[in-house]
Amino acid sequence: MSQSSPRLELSDQSEKSMSTTDRAALTSTVNEHYPRVKRYFRSRVPEPDCYDQANEAIRVFLAADPTKIENPKAYLMGIAHKLLLKYIDRRRPSVGFDSELHSIAEFRTSISVQAVRRNRLVSALASLPVNHEDAFELHYAEGLTIDEVAKTMGKSPATVKRYMASAKQALAEKLGVPSERLSDVETRQLVEAYRSS
Repeated sequence: MSQSSPRLELSDQSEKSMSTTDRAALTSTVNEHYPRVKRYFRSRVPEPDCYDQANEAIRVFLAADPTKIENPKAYLMGIAHKLLLKYIDRRRPSVGFDSELHSIAEFRTSISVQAVRRNRLVSALASLPVNHEDAFELHYAEGLTIDEVAKTMGKSPATVKRYMASAKQALAEKLGVPSERLSDVETRQLVEAYRSS
């Protein structure tokens, strides 16, 4: 099921207080990054919820004051990350969810099953703790810098680097790669599998 980009709708008050330049900048940011946000949720949340979550991220982004957004891409992906954690928490009300420890595969069996069917690379990626998976995917698959990933996740750059190093080591083990780190080839294969999901 393919979903098109959401139609930009700003409230009357937002329209009045926003300059034409600000409005154009928001429209440009949404048009540029909506595919990234949609892909982010499609790899983690079952349909149709993934599209609802992506559209909610855009709605929250559009409600923000554009003059206070330093890095629109990191800000938008930060909204997506927070919405994902809230979504997970709602799906597991009786179990405390810790994004440092739990993977998405633990609560989204339908997505996990789909990931296993797609290929073992996506399955390995989906088995990582959420923060490790997010850091790896946002940096390698979505092209965010370490600083942008840090802003997105509300973590320090050092913590993001630790998440990515841990993710690479865990992925190498799950995929049976002899070295402690994934090679560039395996990393590219993971990125391709993620983007085709």
